[in-house]
Amino acid sequence: MSLASGIKLNDHALNEYNRLQRPGTGDKEILRYIIFKIEDPEIVIDRQENRQVKGERDPTEVYDFGSKPVLMFWNPEDAAVRDRMLYAASFDAIKKKFNGIGACIQTSDMEDLELNVIQQKIDTKSLK
Repeated sequence: MSLASGIKLNDHALNEYNRLQRPGTGDKEILRYIIFKIEDPEIVIDRQENRQVKGERDPTEVYDFGSKPVLMFWNPEDAAVRDRMLYAASFDAIKKKFNGIGACIQTSDMEDLELNVIQQKIDTKSLK
């Protein structure tokens, strides 16, 4: 499935996101987050773990804050313009492909990635 940016969303990446949406369907481990990256010509899983929060900063992360998953997008202002545009276009398309996202948070500053700042942003968004 090709996105607006021309980058394809890997089927395994979409399947694992769906598994994050439905924990306890026979899996021994419950996914807490998935970190995606772009490897031309598609979006693939970089890492996935069962822990709640990771200290490293990654381009696109989905966290489960107990209600509905939160899609986080890290796009630093000092990144190359081409990369920023590619990730931004891919992020918008991913939002449409991932059903059940509770909140989308776009960040470009390290302070925006602090857990308390993220939680405040989630609290101000409508988690339907």
